[in-house]
Amino acid sequence: MLCTTCLTKTLPHHPLQSKEHILETLREGILSSSDICDIHKNISDARDILKAYDKEIRQLERTLAVIRSMAGDLKERIKETFFLLSPCGPLESRCIEILNAHVNSIAEQSSRWVSLSLRMDLEPYGHFLLKRSRKLVPALRSHPPRHIPSIKDITIKVQEIVVSNGEKDCYLLPSLLLSLHLPSLISITLASPLAKALFLRHGAFEALGDLFKKSHALTSLTLDGLIISDEDTVSLLRLVPSLTKLTIHERISKVDNADLLQPISRRFLQCLNSYDLGHIATQTTLTAQCPLLPKLKHLSLKISGKTFPAEDQDWVKLFVSVVLSRWFPRHDLEQNYGVESLKYVKLRVANGRVDKDIWDQLRCLDGMVVILEDSD
Repeated sequence: MLCTTCLTKTLPHHPLQSKEHILETLREGILSSSDICDIHKNISDARDILKAYDKEIRQLERTLAVIRSMAGDLKERIKETFFLLSPCGPLESRCIEILNAHVNSIAEQSSRWVSLSLRMDLEPYGHFLLKRSRKLVPALRSHPPRHIPSIKDITIKVQEIVVSNGEKDCYLLPSLLLSLHLPSLISITLASPLAKALFLRHGAFEALGDLFKKSHALTSLTLDGLIISDEDTVSLLRLVPSLTKLTIHERISKVDNADLLQPISRRFLQCLNSYDLGHIATQTTLTAQCPLLPKLKHLSLKISGKTFPAEDQDWVKLFVSVVLSRWFPRHDLEQNYGVESLKYVKLRVANGRVDKDIWDQLRCLDGMVVILEDSD
């Protein structure tokens, strides 16, 4: 750091006289030619010295900015260091206490809940903790059982699915679902309109299966925008034979993606059919089989035009045959087949067209509401 004495030694002194000396010279009269030349030289020298001053000022300003930044950082470090003197417990234990107190406070009001909405990412604990201490993981995994008899419907919306490289990594959402006991649950909505990974992975299938088994009153299921295979869809539906209402919305992609898994396929439709399709071609009478969802009365599907392509109306024929197989003009026929009759069917084909001659076979079914929405 420079002092005033050092500055006077490093910076040149200008040759100009004081204001009083200039006034005294003006009172004495006209200046000689040599005096005028000396004044010009002194002014020129003074301007050069002024440039040196300006250069030194700029250098000092840069030095001052650095010192101010260092001073600001030091102030923050002093504040942070004072935390070491604060009478607080370990941070991890304190976080767990706050979390438990918050959860317990919410749970105390759970007897008034009717609907429950979970909006979160399907991610490993490690990702959830943002690479914080792994000591928090056992505490998050040990969800105490939550018995909430008042809840009638639950919506689980997964924004993002984070795939972990570790085979033994645990996921927060399945662990939470396993802790829930909702005996009065009637409706479940599973939505994942933006996630790019498979939904029924990372323990989610087992957790949902456990939730279904504990929810004996469950009658309605909605699958909205899930990336899920037809095989996983069928496996999931086999866990809930009590369903009376099923809604599936396929993810409608603007980009042609042949690898995008969709829940609705020929296999899915064949599993819904109450006739044994393998025997239709060889027998004059239809053979009853045990289809998916024998109590189903309300079916609503939103599918892509790529699933029901206009040039391949066999898909439409198969869908129509499924609906016809689950319509019975008399109640005693329902008992014979072990399948209840559909009452409401809605098919929405995005960016696609359905042959109306095939579809019109459903318009004469007594006691059934049939709705078609397509590009026509």
